[in-house]
Amino acid sequence: MHFSCIHLYCPLISTPHLPHPCRPKTVLVLKQWWLDKILDGHKTLEIRSRPVQKHLGKRIWLAASGTGAMFGSVELVKCTVPLTQGQWHEMQNLHLVAEVTPSYGKNTYAYVLRNPQRLPSCISFERKQGAVIWQDV
Repeated sequence: MHFSCIHLYCPLISTPHLPHPCRPKTVLVLKQWWLDKILDGHKTLEIRSRPVQKHLGKRIWLAASGTGAMFGSVELVKCTVPLTQGQWHEMQNLHLVAEVTPSYGKNTYAYVLRNPQRLPSCISFERKQGAVIWQDV
């Protein structure tokens, strides 16, 4: 896939094409399919195998894996305790994962997301080698 992106060369982005002036600090990398579901407001829980504390209460950037591009941002409200089988089924309409059992077994956490904002143009950034899920920019 090829995207036409604005190149991120300055740590302070304050341009009219962004939804709000901000200093991007953290990027969550995920598959484009899930990223679009989040930015469209259909997916409000991101499922992961590890809890997160560091970024709670902050707006985080969302990037598609394999692209080196940020497509929008979302508020990371909270992280759940590991989901039980019952919670997994009850929350299916929020995480949209079709699997019958929790994705990561007893280590399945849900990141609660709100207020997604899609950028009018993606912003390219340099992926750090070894950064798989989270990256500071």
